[in-house]
Amino acid sequence: MGCLLYKLCYFTVPFGESQVAICDGSFTIPDNSRYSQDMHCLIRYMLEPDPDKRPDIYQISYFAFKLARRECPVPNVHNSPIPAKLPEPIRASDAVAKKSHIKARLSDPTPTLETSIAPRQRPKAGQAQPQPISCILPIQPALTPRKRPNVASGAPQAIGRICDTS
Repeated sequence: MGCLLYKLCYFTVPFGESQVAICDGSFTIPDNSRYSQDMHCLIRYMLEPDPDKRPDIYQISYFAFKLARRECPVPNVHNSPIPAKLPEPIRASDAVAKKSHIKARLSDPTPTLETSIAPRQRPKAGQAQPQPISCILPIQPALTPRKRPNVASGAPQAIGRICDTS
């Protein structure tokens, strides 16, 4: 119902084509809106992303008739609570300002942290190479690959068949 009211007021859908905006409930009220702040709040209330907090027909009717300065004829069959104040929507200009503020914070250079530990240097040519670690097991000579004596080097070798084709 919130999408329908938004479409009737602004001739467009509140979330555009974005699935993420639908899931997040991210929408803005156009800056040139000719409707009252109370109507904006009602739209925001109706577009609550959390289904457990979303208003039922009585709660929506209560505020719609209150905007029209009339008594609500819809019965409160589920004894739904009426909030004291409706949530405020975000206006388009506020969303742009907030987005540019976040981009500015993200583009701020990160302060460099200094440390007392010197970075390791690459070994220079001519320096002695470190001795191999004694706890590493050597490769056994039987496991090293060998060339077959009867195959010409550079020619492709046939690999044994995986399945029997006879």
